[in-house]
Amino acid sequence: MNARLPNRLGKSPLVDAIFEIRFDGEPLLSSILTGVLYSTLGCTKVEKLPHADLPDFVRQSDPNLKYLILSRLTWGNYYIGIGDNVLTLSPMQPYPGWGKFREKINSVLHQLNNFSAVHKADRFSFKYIDILEDKIHEDIFETLNIGLSLLERNFNSKTLQVRVEIPQDESIHVVQVTGHALATLPDGSTRSGIMVDIDSIMQISKKTKDESFEAISTLLDTLHQENKELFFKLLTDEGFKRMEPVYD
Repeated sequence: MNARLPNRLGKSPLVDAIFEIRFDGEPLLSSILTGVLYSTLGCTKVEKLPHADLPDFVRQSDPNLKYLILSRLTWGNYYIGIGDNVLTLSPMQPYPGWGKFREKINSVLHQLNNFSAVHKADRFSFKYIDILEDKIHEDIFETLNIGLSLLERNFNSKTLQVRVEIPQDESIHVVQVTGHALATLPDGSTRSGIMVDIDSIMQISKKTKDESFEAISTLLDTLHQENKELFFKLLTDEGFKRMEPVYD
């Protein structure tokens, strides 16, 4: 693949992009935070999600339930997911580009940092999910830099599921590849093909709340760039070419 990363792809496989921040805070924070952000950001819609029906004591007593998303706000062309110790931000499709996405992330970070019931942040992440369409990328091994041998036998690549964790400096990237997946897009259409899911995570170890949020804002570009570079490194030259890269 060309070492120079494209500005965009003529045939973009992206189906979802999610920014997540995890933080400490007052108990049962989600309902209050939902109201605050709805008002301060000028959101137009609030939805209660199924996990909100779990009893409060159950969510508080089980660490596995700590980061469930309990409500969702519609904020222009973005969705904000809110839990007791977590917030997510995801743009509607089509993807607006990193510059606009980063601007919205910083707006939300500012609101969280100014809300006293939210305490220190301890991690943030980016997850980008792509589906490389069957009609363009028929063979996973021609599209992705993946090598796999199992008992010297042939197997159906559409049944392939791979998950690996790749450490890089201060971050870790959880990469999942599925030989065949089906996604329903917001306009009701579907896309099927090879799924590449890259979740890039960075822990934050700062003494104060202000320091933790400032660190995240400073590191947004770094973690996003690592995620982007990893995706393109996964592509073979042929897979990259079929996406019709555009350089401005």
